[in-house]
Amino acid sequence: MSQRRYKRERSLYDLVKPALKTSEQKRGFGSDAILRNWPQIVGEELAAMCVPQKISGQMQRRSLTVWCDPAFATQLHYQSEMILEKITTYVGYRAVDQLIIRQHVLPEKEPPLPPLPPLSAEQEAEITALTAQVEDAELKERLASVARLRQQLFHEQF
Repeated sequence: MSQRRYKRERSLYDLVKPALKTSEQKRGFGSDAILRNWPQIVGEELAAMCVPQKISGQMQRRSLTVWCDPAFATQLHYQSEMILEKITTYVGYRAVDQLIIRQHVLPEKEPPLPPLPPLSAEQEAEITALTAQVEDAELKERLASVARLRQQLFHEQF
């Protein structure tokens, strides 16, 4: 009898990481830590105002170029030393020596989606009837949640 080999589930980031790595290296990011964790490094408030673009320069004098909303450029300039210290603390070494601020209108973030409408009692009963023959409790719950989501999104009847 042959043994089956199961591959572990991988996140979407694990799948696209090789492609991102070459892009990040072209932009000067040796590691993607600064890009991926920018909100954790500088805080949500500052991350909403600015986006890291590239690291340039030699190892002795590295500069981080940041796009910033023009309305917050002065405020960001005053906080540049604090941002550099936060990057140093996060990465564990002085990865960046200078912050270059470029004023650039940042794209607006999409508003959150409105909540889905609740299902009626007859729709819930229909889903319960469809999944009644499934014996595995976990599978039953997953199938029911997919059916609920499908009905809420597409208003489909089964």
